[in-house]
Amino acid sequence: MSLKLEKLTIPKQLKTLDPGALECPGIRELSVSPENKYYLAKDQILFSRDQSTLVCYCADKEGKTYRIPSSTKYIAPLAFAGNQHLEKVILHKGIKELGAGAFLGCTKLSGINLQQAKKLQQIKDFDGYRIGLYLVVRTEIEFDDDPPYYRDLIQTEPGNQVDIDHFYMGTFEQTALSSIRLPDQVRSIAEDTFKNCGLLRSITFGRHFTGEINRRQKKRGTSAMLYELDLTSVSFAEGNPAYCVKDQIVYSLDGKRLCQVLKSCKQQDFVIPAQVNEIMDGAFAGRRELQRVTVQGPLKRIGRSAFAGSNIRAFQAQGDIGQIGKGAFRYCGLLDTFICEGTVGVIEEEAFLDC
Repeated sequence: MSLKLEKLTIPKQLKTLDPGALECPGIRELSVSPENKYYLAKDQILFSRDQSTLVCYCADKEGKTYRIPSSTKYIAPLAFAGNQHLEKVILHKGIKELGAGAFLGCTKLSGINLQQAKKLQQIKDFDGYRIGLYLVVRTEIEFDDDPPYYRDLIQTEPGNQVDIDHFYMGTFEQTALSSIRLPDQVRSIAEDTFKNCGLLRSITFGRHFTGEINRRQKKRGTSAMLYELDLTSVSFAEGNPAYCVKDQIVYSLDGKRLCQVLKSCKQQDFVIPAQVNEIMDGAFAGRRELQRVTVQGPLKRIGRSAFAGSNIRAFQAQGDIGQIGKGAFRYCGLLDTFICEGTVGVIEEEAFLDC
C-alpha cells in the first residue's frame, strides 16, 4: 500500500527546513500553524515569515505562470524542483540569490527573465551530499558520463561510505528552456547549471562573466560546460573582458583558449592559429562534419573529450603538445592520422580509446 501526502501543516515548533524537504508530489493543501514565527504559507507556496525568502513552491501546484513577489529577495535551493506545470517564471530586479537547483526538473519551464535579476552574481549547483545523496564508486555499474567511471547513485547517511563522489543538481537542469540571457553581474555559473536541457540553443553571457568555460576541475562551481549542449548561438555582452565569438567559435579574449565550436558551425577543416595554446574540454566533441585539424603553434593542453565522438580523420600539430587529456580522441573511429611535429608530454588514459 502506498501513501500519498495531500495535506501538510507546518507546526509551531519548526524553525528550519532542509532544502528539498517538501519536494513531495501530491501536496494539495499547505498550511502553517498561526503560532509559527518562521514560516508563512500562501496558495501551496511556503515563504519565510517576512516573505523575503521563497522556500518551496509545491511540486503539484498548478498554473503556467508565476511572478515572484516584490517582497521576495531570495529563492531557496530546490524551491521549485520537480514542478511539472510551470512554463514561465517572472523575476524582478530585487532578487539577490537564486538557490542552487531552484528549478531542477521543471520540465515545462520554457521562459524566465533571468537577466532581470540584476543583483545576482553566481549560479550554483546543489550538492546532494547535503541531503544524503552520493555517487558511490563501484566496478559493476557503468555511468556513461564525463569523466567516465563506474558509479552508482545511492542514498545513505553522511560518513557511511568512504569512496564517494558528490552528486550535483543544476539550477535549470532538465528544463525546457530554448534560450537564456544571464544578468550582467553574474561572474560564473556551475558545471551542471543547464545539464540535460535538450532544447537549449542560445546563451547570452553578461558583461562581467569571467568564469571558466569547458574546464572540468576539482574545485567545482565556476565552469560553464557548453559542450554538453546543442548550442547554435553563444554571445557575450559588449565590453566582456574575458571572451569573444569568431566564426561560430568561442575563444578567450586573448585568443589563447579555443573553448567551443558551436553546433551551427559546419566547417570541415580547421586551422587553429598559433596563438591558441589550449583546446578546452569537449571543444569539438560530437562534430560530425569535422575532418581535419591543423594546429599552427604549440599546445599546453588538449582538453578532456576535446574531440570525442567526432568524425575527425586527421590531426596535425606543428609544435609541442604538453598534455593530451583523458578521452580527448575517444570514439573517433575515423581518425587515421595523428601527427605531432614536436614532443608530447603526457597522454592521459583513454585518450585514443576506440580509434
